[in-house]
Amino acid sequence: MLDLQFVLVNLVLMLLGSIAGAAINYGIYRCGFNKRLISPWSSVPEACVPRNWLDRIPIFGWLRLRRESHIFGRAFWIRPMLIEMVSALALAWIYHLYMNGLLIGGTERVTRPEQQVVSMWLWTWFIFHSVVMLLLAIATFIDFDEQTIPDWVTIPGTLFSLAVAASFPASRLPVVDTGIAGREITALHFNSPLPLTDWHHSINGLAVALTIATIWCVALLPTFNTLRWGLLAAVKFYFATLFPRPRRKPNPLRVRERGLTVYHRMIGVVWIFLLAGLVLVWGLGEARWDALFSSILGLAFGAGLTWVVRIIAGQALGVEAMGFGDVTLMGMIGAALGWQSALLVFAFAPFASILVALAILISTGEQRIAFGPYLCIAAVFVLFSWHSLWHDWAADGIFSLGSVLLIIVGGALFLMGVLLFVWGSIKARLFRDAA
Repeated sequence: MLDLQFVLVNLVLMLLGSIAGAAINYGIYRCGFNKRLISPWSSVPEACVPRNWLDRIPIFGWLRLRRESHIFGRAFWIRPMLIEMVSALALAWIYHLYMNGLLIGGTERVTRPEQQVVSMWLWTWFIFHSVVMLLLAIATFIDFDEQTIPDWVTIPGTLFSLAVAASFPASRLPVVDTGIAGREITALHFNSPLPLTDWHHSINGLAVALTIATIWCVALLPTFNTLRWGLLAAVKFYFATLFPRPRRKPNPLRVRERGLTVYHRMIGVVWIFLLAGLVLVWGLGEARWDALFSSILGLAFGAGLTWVVRIIAGQALGVEAMGFGDVTLMGMIGAALGWQSALLVFAFAPFASILVALAILISTGEQRIAFGPYLCIAAVFVLFSWHSLWHDWAADGIFSLGSVLLIIVGGALFLMGVLLFVWGSIKARLFRDAA
């Protein structure tokens, strides 16, 4: 009976995983800037046999869509079919890892009175992190294909993470304290591993959260900024493109009218609802505000750190070193996993990219690589290694330094800027001498 139940559970999980893989493929082909008609849910290209419901069955449908190889390429169907197959197997594998206590170091020492509560936590982490990994998979393949990460992936992912934090405080990554009486499981917060303070329950904490939300929404708006004509002109250009006003006189040379776009209005609606949600949860207080405040600080730290690195590297090398999509991606990761995890992700991402970058450089000579996929890989690595990373190394190591850690991060960014500037100067001189 147990074996039959085990088989049925895995079959259901694999079915759900294949559907999740189909959602990943739909996101890849519909959320990118280059919206391709490969997805079986897209409109039918010309000179194609009309698609039906059989073509939309996960995995099996791609075997039928091989008939469109003369339009999309000989092997176009292989990658999406593999994504759905891997997703089917991965969801079942992740489920068993999470139910066996991946994030808390096992469930062996959980006492019987705590089993129901811990089981609820395990399900919350499994569902929440599965959705986060689905979004990371979409961002990864779009970045590989187009060298960019669209806001249609990261903005909903960030809002989803903030909403889950406010609705389910137990969705935060766990911290396990082992004592004589047993293990005590608490949620990661913005001051971990130090004790949680209560200053964020004051009006100052709300002001910080509202400021972060406002800066994030403003940063998402398309702007033009350059120092080519001086600082004053750069400020004028920035604010003129931040909130573009309609032209006073019609310009016959302009096909597209200037003014607020649908995207501007959408961000405005997001901003209003986000501020209202923050005020509402702050009023509720307690665990919900603790979790939401930790989440929005994670958003600020993840996006802010990546933004600073992007600016420093761009100024030092003279070229755009990271896209703004990497900034919004790290904001989503920080909102979902906390600022501590965002720092670990940013530290591990270069190690995830080095082998692939070397292989691409040797085989094609291409020096520009998409960095977003390696941030996603590092995020998944941090999730699967969370218990050992946090309890065996990070909590008693770098994160026990408190505010000193921020000074170390600032010093590291300064040294990075100096090294990149020196390397950029050497590289420019070498190429000039070679020419």
